[in-house]
Amino acid sequence: MSDFSAESSGPDPAASRPSATSAGSLTAPVTLSSSTLKGVAWYPSGQKTTATTHPATIFLKTGIGIGIGFLLYLADHFRLASIVWAVALSVGVVSLASAGARQTIDKALLSLGRLIGGGVGSVLLGAIYLLVVAPLGFVRRAIGADDLHLRDHDRWSFWLAADQPSRVTRWVGSMFVTEPLAGRVGHPLRTSLVVLLLLVVLAEGVARTLGFGHAVLYRADPIVGYYPTPNQILARYGGALRTNAFGMRSEDIAQHKAAGDFRILMLGDSTQWGGSYVDQKDIYTTRIQAALDAPGNRRHVEVLSVSANGWGPFHEHGYIKRFGTFDADIAVIDMPMDDVNRPLYGLMDAPFFGDVNPPTFALEEFLNNLTWRYRKAHAGLDSRWEHEQSALGLIEYGNLADALHASGITDIYGAILPGKIPGMGGPRYESSADWFEPLRDVFTAHRVTTLYPQGLFKGVGTPEEIYYDDVHLNPKGHAIYAEFLVSQLKASAAYQRWLLDDHEALGRTP
Repeated sequence: MSDFSAESSGPDPAASRPSATSAGSLTAPVTLSSSTLKGVAWYPSGQKTTATTHPATIFLKTGIGIGIGFLLYLADHFRLASIVWAVALSVGVVSLASAGARQTIDKALLSLGRLIGGGVGSVLLGAIYLLVVAPLGFVRRAIGADDLHLRDHDRWSFWLAADQPSRVTRWVGSMFVTEPLAGRVGHPLRTSLVVLLLLVVLAEGVARTLGFGHAVLYRADPIVGYYPTPNQILARYGGALRTNAFGMRSEDIAQHKAAGDFRILMLGDSTQWGGSYVDQKDIYTTRIQAALDAPGNRRHVEVLSVSANGWGPFHEHGYIKRFGTFDADIAVIDMPMDDVNRPLYGLMDAPFFGDVNPPTFALEEFLNNLTWRYRKAHAGLDSRWEHEQSALGLIEYGNLADALHASGITDIYGAILPGKIPGMGGPRYESSADWFEPLRDVFTAHRVTTLYPQGLFKGVGTPEEIYYDDVHLNPKGHAIYAEFLVSQLKASAAYQRWLLDDHEALGRTP
């Protein structure tokens, strides 16, 4: 048997000579050229090859990094998401600019992947071996199992010892040759643009599945600053959202209440608005109306939810200047404590879209919010600014209370929603904790009853069940907070008078 070799220094001289067939005829000459057939070492030993990274791969890796940052952003880890984005973009730019850097980065990622994969594989396979294979083997050996008949020396066997690896490598490697690759290779720039376009389309699709693309729209107003656009019907993040003709997240109402009805005007920010992730039926203003307006009653209780993301005392005061108080009997000013440092600003300073020119793509909403966070982080709103602005906010809360009293509302509540730690029974930790005493003093001076239910959610659920983040509530938190506010509203003098009037009209004693 002759030896085989995958390497050839030139054509075989004998290959060009005619060969005789069994019938004595001649076949056409066959010429083999070393330029056509190349020997390939399929099992290289001690040789390292350097693969060139295609630009499409760079965009893919960068897109994966941006996607991970996007998931962190949705989980409210903005700082960590920013770091991931910065690293992903930096690595992508450096990889495109320098082939040497690209190879170094690829080697580092390859080493990291092998390290992580080896570690995970060792842990998983080690656990399987120790917990499954070893005990099972011990038990089977104890009972005398010998499936392969390794201990049966009298039995015929076809098992043969394996050949040496070096001989396998040499002989298998000599069995294959390949022809040079022919054909056109796409231009790297064109391929990169196609991959980039596909990544943008993919990102748009993912963003739409997460609720982006159908933004809540707002109406710019010089007195209010902005408020939710009236008559919107949306479904985002699994929650239904509807606004009435006055931009309230409430059922349709008339400007003036019907005779004998009872109205509660609730003014607030995003904590009252509830966010698009909470269904309209689950926000605490809707729950309050459901608890107080029993079906079949001759007279009704209407809860008016006047609120918007990012509102403060200037926006709330501006709203009642624009629309009035709708003949309300009770007013509730809902707020987290740091609303005191929110000035009157419009849509230019908020990450929202106006109804004049709504967004077309889902990525517009995401990028708009991202750039707003960047601008806010570099706007110089430090502790000094907050201290001076909070003093103005406290004065405006007093002005708001005076305006509500002037409209004929006698019972006004200032309901301060505690943050996660104090709400779950811990101490007040908010950076705005220093504003609590001054705010309570302002409320007292302007005949507003202060409500601050610290520890309200202790022992009724986990923080993750109650709070969406440090201050916004999940549906379970909305339900518990609604029960608390209902108990306060039922005890109010205005509500008790309304109940008394209702019983007297029916000829009953309360």
